[in-house]
Amino acid sequence: MNAHQWSADPNGEERDGKIYGLGVSDMKGGVEAIVFALRHLAAVRNGLAGEVVATFAGDEESMGTEGTGYLLNHVAHAAGDVMISADTGSPNVLRFGEKGMIWLRLNAFGKSAHAAHVHKGDSAIEKLLDVVQELKSVRDYPVDAPAKVLAANERSAQPPNPFPAWARAMSCVM
Repeated sequence: MNAHQWSADPNGEERDGKIYGLGVSDMKGGVEAIVFALRHLAAVRNGLAGEVVATFAGDEESMGTEGTGYLLNHVAHAAGDVMISADTGSPNVLRFGEKGMIWLRLNAFGKSAHAAHVHKGDSAIEKLLDVVQELKSVRDYPVDAPAKVLAANERSAQPPNPFPAWARAMSCVM
């Protein structure tokens, strides 16, 4: 996320009466659309049978377990016959043709060897590269919007001249 380039904490911060952080302004349109729909439903409520419940959760950036997930699992009237979401950013939301995400942490193990004796080693990085290359095939999956595969961070525990015995790659697929 290049946190060193942020001017505020991505997890939220109030400064001079304003809120800064990840996702603080991305749902204005969605919330307004829900409020507009609720006002319309209130105007015609005499012709409706049942109950309209609006719920709002602000944790879609962290996979929705404490917001939408909590509501669906602990608040009985939050799970109705029909659900409409203005934001489909969490895994606990019904969505059609909308991207979701999966975070992967991949570990590979090989055998360390000095660069002068590469034939004695088994490169963990090469194993990871094979998996990351396979993940790129997700981009070709037949959907309306192409997937994005981001290699976010790679590292190993050794200096660059020997084959590393282990390596890790972190990726985000959206």
